[in-house]
Amino acid sequence: MSKFKMKKNKDKYVSAYCNCSKILKKFHSLIYEAEELYKKSDAIIDTKVVEAIYIATESLERAFELGGQGEETENNAYKMLDKSECGNTCDKNSTECKELDTKAQEMFSLESDYLTHALNSLKDAQKDIQISMVERKIGYKLRDQYKKCIHSKKSTSD
Repeated sequence: MSKFKMKKNKDKYVSAYCNCSKILKKFHSLIYEAEELYKKSDAIIDTKVVEAIYIATESLERAFELGGQGEETENNAYKMLDKSECGNTCDKNSTECKELDTKAQEMFSLESDYLTHALNSLKDAQKDIQISMVERKIGYKLRDQYKKCIHSKKSTSD
């Protein structure tokens, strides 16, 4: 179709080229707006989300360290009590005491499992976000190539 071929539109004759030009102009305007929104999204992800995940990961790792120190301190306290004169007067071997201790250890183990899972999930999320950002950059490069292709085809088809 020649760019000067005319078509009827609401009782007015308008060249097909002009309509195409307006549509392409609007298309490029919308693509530009989308890219700006993507950039804002990227900035939020790059700064706030990644930073929050990093802080949460660091906090969980620190909590594990402190939890380990707390467990070690508790074990030392029990060892000290066992070695003291008072330790001999306490009945730690009763069934009731053993059951309570076993249940407490199970709860601590579950807590540790959930924290480990949360930490691993955060690390996976951080990796996924980094991968998505790489993919987004590749998408931008391909989109730029697409734009160049459109402009080169447009200029050669004129």
